[in-house]
Amino acid sequence: MRLGTKSCSECRRRKVRCIFRGEAKQCASCQLHDTACQPQVPTAMTEHPPHSDLEARLSTLESLFFRLCKAAGLESGPGAGTNDIDILGLILIDRLQISRNSCSADQKVPSDAELDDGLGRSLEVHTFPEGLGSDTDLKTQHVLEFHKSNIRKWLPSAADMSWILESTHQYWALWPLHPSQLSPSKTLSVSVVSIASSFMDESLKSAEPTIVARALAWFALCVQQVPKVTTHRLSAALPSPAELISTYVDTAKSLLDLSCTSGHLLVRLLCHVLQARCYVNMGRPRMAWQSIRNAVDQGTLSGLHDERNHTDIERVKIWATILGYDRQLSLIIGVPYAISEAHLPNPSLGTPVEAVIMHNISLLSGRIIDRNQCHNTLSYAATLKLDEEAENLRDMIPSEWWIMNAGDRLALETFHTRQVSKMYYFQLKMQIHLPYMLRAATDKKYEYSRVSVLEAVKGTIYCYKERQRHPEGANVMCFLVDFLAFSAGIILITDLLSDRQLSTPEAKPEDWTLISGLICELKHVSHTLNHPVARQSVQILSYLFSAFNGTYQGPDIYEAIVPYFGRVCIRRPQPQTQNNSPNTVSLESNVFNFCSIPDITEAELDIDWTSLLDDTITFDWNGTFEF
Repeated sequence: MRLGTKSCSECRRRKVRCIFRGEAKQCASCQLHDTACQPQVPTAMTEHPPHSDLEARLSTLESLFFRLCKAAGLESGPGAGTNDIDILGLILIDRLQISRNSCSADQKVPSDAELDDGLGRSLEVHTFPEGLGSDTDLKTQHVLEFHKSNIRKWLPSAADMSWILESTHQYWALWPLHPSQLSPSKTLSVSVVSIASSFMDESLKSAEPTIVARALAWFALCVQQVPKVTTHRLSAALPSPAELISTYVDTAKSLLDLSCTSGHLLVRLLCHVLQARCYVNMGRPRMAWQSIRNAVDQGTLSGLHDERNHTDIERVKIWATILGYDRQLSLIIGVPYAISEAHLPNPSLGTPVEAVIMHNISLLSGRIIDRNQCHNTLSYAATLKLDEEAENLRDMIPSEWWIMNAGDRLALETFHTRQVSKMYYFQLKMQIHLPYMLRAATDKKYEYSRVSVLEAVKGTIYCYKERQRHPEGANVMCFLVDFLAFSAGIILITDLLSDRQLSTPEAKPEDWTLISGLICELKHVSHTLNHPVARQSVQILSYLFSAFNGTYQGPDIYEAIVPYFGRVCIRRPQPQTQNNSPNTVSLESNVFNFCSIPDITEAELDIDWTSLLDDTITFDWNGTFEF
C-alpha cells in the first residue's frame, strides 16, 4: 500500500486490508490485535523538531565531548570557544591515534586499570574474556553486549520475573528438550522457581551468545503461558506480553545468527527448537519450520545424521526431536521434509513407549508428504497402504490411554503426552484420506476415505475437549493445536453441508453437539489466553453453525481466507435486491496440501483472516451450499 492511503499505519506495516466497520474508531485488524489505530503521516508533512530539542541534543553532545577531554587529561569547560573546541578535538584524536598505534606495535592491550584511569571514568566500558585474538571475536562480543544492554530494558523486575516463573513452572516439562538445569533438586531443599531464577541470571550474564539466546527463548515460552486473566498482576511499566515475547524471540534469533559458527552445538540446537516452539505457540508454522531447518542444517554439518554418532543419548534425543518437528511442520505447510528415514535414529531397546510412538509418527508423516508431493503418479492403493500404517500406529497406543476418565489422575506431563500422541494419530489419519473424501460425493469408491476422515476429525475434537479433564490441561497454550481443532470442525461442517438433505440437526444431533462444544472450548481459550486464532475460529464456526440452522445474523457478505486451510464465503442477498437468489456458503481448499498463501505475512495464523482477500489464489476443490 502507498503512503497516504486511507489505511492506518499498522495495516500498512502488516500489508493487510484496513477495514473500518460502522462508526468504529479502530479498524478491524487493530481491534483484533489490541494495537493503537493511527493514521499514516507522510514523511514530508512531519514537522521539524523544535529548536529546544535541537539545543538539548547539542548540549548533550557537548557534555559528552568535554567528559572525553577530561578523561584524556585535557581540561576545559562548557565556556570554551569554538576555536578551543576545535583544538581540543584535534589533540584528542592525535592521542587516540598514538595510543592505537602503540598497542598495534607492541601487541599489548591496555589493562583494566589503565582503562579505569582513562575513559572508564566517563563512559561505561565493557570488559571481555581473555583470549579474544581476532577482530571477529571482538565484534561478536561488542554485538553481544549491545543486545544484552538492550534486552535489560525488556526484562521484568525480580518480583515480576519470580511471579511469571511461579505461575508457569507446571508447564515447563511440556516444552521440548526441557533443560536439565531446571529440574527440581532431589538433594537440596531449593524450589524449582529459585533454580530457574538463577538459571536466567547466570545465562544472561554469559559471554556466549548461544547461552543468552537459550535463556531468552525459554523465558519467552514462560511469558506466552501466563494466563490473560492474571497479567494485571504484572507491573504497569512492563510492556505487553506480546511485545515482550516478540522482543525475546527476535533477540534470540539475532544472537543465534551471531554465533552460528561458534561452539556449544547442542545448546544452539536446543535454542532453535525452543524458538520453533515459540513460533508454533504463536500460530506461525512457517517461522517455526525455518528455525527447525536451521537446526537441521547445523546438525547435519556437525555429523548428527551419521549413525556412528548415535551413541550419545543426549545427541540422539535432540536429533530425533529436530527431525520429528521438521516432518510434522513440513506436512502442515505442504513442503518436502529435509532428511530421509535412513538418518532417523531408531529407538533402542528399553525406549519409553511415548518415544517409540513419536518416532513412528515422524516416519508416517514423511510418507504422507511423499504421497502428497508425488500424488499425480500414485494410485489410490498408495493411500490404502498409508491407512494400514496408520492402523499399526494406533495399535502401538496403549489401551489405557483411551480411557476417558483417567486424565485427572495423571501428572500434567504424562496427560499431555498421551493427548498429543492421540491427536497426532487422528491428524495423520485425516491427512491420509482427506484428498479422497472430497471425491466421495461423486464416486462411492472413496466412501471409505470419507468415513475415515469423519472418524479422524471427531477424534481430534474429542482429544481437544478432553484437555478439560485435567485441572491444568485446558490452560496449555498453543495456537497451532487450537487451529488444528478448528480445521477439524470446518471439515465436519463441510460434510454436513454437502449432505444437507439427510444431515439436519435432528438427524445428526451428536455431530452438531460436538461442534457446539468445540465452539465453547475455543471461546474459553480466547478468553483465558488472549487468543486471536481462537477468537476468529469461534466467529467462523458460529457463522457456519447458524447458517445451517437458518439463524445466520452475520454480515451480508462474509469472506475470509484462512491460512493453511482455504477460503470461506457466506452470502446473504439483501431482501430489496433478491432475485430469488439463495443464501450460500462457499468453501474452497487444496486437495493434497492445505492452502499455502505465497504473500502471507510473518503473523501467519495470527493475522486478521478477513483482510487476506486475493482473487488470484486458486484452490483445487470448492463446494457451494445453500441455506
